Amino acid sequence: MVTNIEEDHLDYYRDLADIESAFLAFLDLLPDNGFAVLCRESRSLTEAAGRLDKNFFTYGVKDADYQAQEIKFEKDGSRFKVFFGGENLAPVFIQLSGRHNVLNSTAAFAVCHLLGLEPKTIAAGLGSFTGVRRRLEFKGRYRGAVVLDDYAHHPSEIMATLAAVRQRYPKGRIFAVFQPHQYSRTRFFLKDFARSFVLADEVIVPEIFFVRDSEESRRSVSSRDLVKELSGEGKKASFLPLFEEVVSYLKENVREGDVVLTIGAGPVYQVADSLLHG
Repeated sequence: MVTNIEEDHLDYYRDLADIESAFLAFLDLLPDNGFAVLCRESRSLTEAAGRLDKNFFTYGVKDADYQAQEIKFEKDGSRFKVFFGGENLAPVFIQLSGRHNVLNSTAAFAVCHLLGLEPKTIAAGLGSFTGVRRRLEFKGRYRGAVVLDDYAHHPSEIMATLAAVRQRYPKGRIFAVFQPHQYSRTRFFLKDFARSFVLADEVIVPEIFFVRDSEESRRSVSSRDLVKELSGEGKKASFLPLFEEVVSYLKENVREGDVVLTIGAGPVYQVADSLLHG
């Protein structure tokens, strides 16, 4: 199953075409009696699939083999129906928010259905799933504010995560504490990162998490650059390099009804832990 192909890990891959080639090489490992399930929503993936000489099925909200239709986003989850070949296979309710989780669940439904499971059994299994650690994980409440944590560290992931947060908490102010992951990724996607926080009310940026970068990359960009870009997008943003400073700021500014979201692939979840238990 492949959910998307897009630019990422550009410290390793040359460009999008190089990433597409890597995915095609991976999918080419499928045995002759196997199958792939691919997201129709990803244009790059759809284009790459045209060069795939393997058996595959697609999923999405339209123009796909398996389609999620009649989608309704509710406070406590998402409701939709899965169609295959024009047939309504089953209604599904998942305890997860966000369009991306509807798509992910449709992909899981497709795999299970192709393996021979009954649609009602698949729907029941999806309905019992409550999520995984560091994917919109509920951490607790601080003085009436909800505290969440998510692993998202790419612009499109951040946009999907914030949309899911806004679905579940439509009225609260969202304080997004984003720790960029890698200097090279921050530099490549600086403007995209700035645009990805449109649904947040305020963004707090600590120091970039250093991993796998060269000293040249470290000198090429900083969290201050991201804050500048965020401000240019009209977003209230601040650079607080240390987690202790972030926690102190949140304690002074968060009130009942707000949402605190720590977001990133590094140890930024420690901010949520310190806020709740420090």
